[in-house]
Amino acid sequence: MSGAKDGAAAPREIELKLFVPASALAALRTHPLIASHASGPLRVARLDNRYFDTADRALAANRMALRLRRSGSRWVQTLKASRDGNGALSTRDEWEMPVAGPRLEVRRLADTPLAELGSARALTAKLAMRFTTNFRRESRLLCFPDGTVLEFALDVGTIATGRGKARRTMPISEAELEIVSGEPATLLRFARRLARDVPLIPLPSSKAARGDALASNALAEPAKVILPAPHRDEEAPPYLGRVIAACQNALLLNIHAYCDATSGEGLAAVDGEFVHQARVAVRRLRSALHTFRPLIGALRATTLNDALREVGAMLGEARDWDVFHAEALARIEAVVAIDAVGNAAMAVLREEAMRRRDAAHAALRSFTHSTAFGRTALAVECFIVRGASQRARGSGHALCSVAPHWLAAQQRRVVQRARRIAVLDADGRHRLRIEVKRLRYAIDLFGELYDTAHVKPYRQALAALQDELGALNDTTVALRLLEALDPAEGIMLARERFGAWLARRINKRLPKVAALSVAFELTQKPWDCEESRDADADAAADAGGPFTQPADVFRESKGHT
Repeated sequence: MSGAKDGAAAPREIELKLFVPASALAALRTHPLIASHASGPLRVARLDNRYFDTADRALAANRMALRLRRSGSRWVQTLKASRDGNGALSTRDEWEMPVAGPRLEVRRLADTPLAELGSARALTAKLAMRFTTNFRRESRLLCFPDGTVLEFALDVGTIATGRGKARRTMPISEAELEIVSGEPATLLRFARRLARDVPLIPLPSSKAARGDALASNALAEPAKVILPAPHRDEEAPPYLGRVIAACQNALLLNIHAYCDATSGEGLAAVDGEFVHQARVAVRRLRSALHTFRPLIGALRATTLNDALREVGAMLGEARDWDVFHAEALARIEAVVAIDAVGNAAMAVLREEAMRRRDAAHAALRSFTHSTAFGRTALAVECFIVRGASQRARGSGHALCSVAPHWLAAQQRRVVQRARRIAVLDADGRHRLRIEVKRLRYAIDLFGELYDTAHVKPYRQALAALQDELGALNDTTVALRLLEALDPAEGIMLARERFGAWLARRINKRLPKVAALSVAFELTQKPWDCEESRDADADAAADAGGPFTQPADVFRESKGHT
């Protein structure tokens, strides 16, 4: 994208970044869909880039990136400032200008966010090169019937930092689709059509962000979902878009970190928490779709949920075998290895469990590099963009009006099942646990709309019930995995002994689950407290008291469901 003149408003860069496995590069280059929309010649360039920051990473901390790029004999200075932090479809402000040579001209960025970090003279003294990116770029313009023009670029090369023995590198293998003119919806539709044939995985991190992490020698850490704060008068569709974007960001960060780890030293180098947090992100995403289903519509919610169910199942299989290997085996051993025969059975069980764990991770690695995963991830990106467009149009459904109805409906589903805990079988208890988890996630979404003094005890009662159901579920899953193993003699013995122990454990703990269910049902619901408070305020206003604000939206919008 061409840059603004000095002092002019910054052009906005909107682009989608996609990881392309090395095995898929040739198929992407020759894909007929690209040729059918191509306009003008294929351009090939070698781009050498130097990225700069202060010693305390002031630019990175403020979501900015400053680089010098050499293409042939030409040098270009570029500052980018991110507008958002979630999803692979990014929007950034960009200031780009030619410079005389391989030296920064910071004074020419006086009318940009960079100036907020200090004077040009002070910044010039502090800025130093942090890392480089060097890659071959193949690019061409793509034109579409609706008038949209995209730049398609395929970048293959390396991010590098340090020198000599301290040099560290990271590969670049990605495609970028940048809007020259037009709307994001066309870009995403095109990407999804490509993803039917080529595995394309949305990238939530720019080259600058990945280079900064490499230069900081920061190992990738499992990413938890950071939910956005709700606002009482915010309309529901855009808030859902922000929630989905937060879940998508965590999912993609964990998937890419997992793939990077497994492509190098193998499974031994993988932190199982990446899989766990990716699975949690999918669960939260699916739970949000369930919660907002009345506004989304059954067809849209079901279609996306079905695709995410496959992702969750692949992550769940690997995670279940991780937990089985790390935790359940010790519990099983305490029950099974009570004699020589039991010790022999455990030796068989450990070997078979390791084999199944490795197989589950091999299947997950294969799936994350498949067209199926890429299509689902891009479907989520499309959903996020739709939420942004609905924000512009408005929907009339404020969070404060719809949240109480949704929370109350989910509360009823939990209570109806919890009252039958004594007669529920393993599947029934699992279903109850899912409903409890959905309510817990919904409280995480809407809890900040209500008084903390009411939310805290409700969340604690719900968490206690969820934890107890989770403990029962973990042992039930362990038995299910035992039953999935090949029926060798040692495995059969382990099933028999552990199954008998589990039956006793369930009978012993069910009264506690029942007591926690009753305690939860009797806990005051935060949204009821809110309605009571607002009713009191309305009564005071009607009586000429100090509360003179209009009636709360809760009462005005009872018809919104």
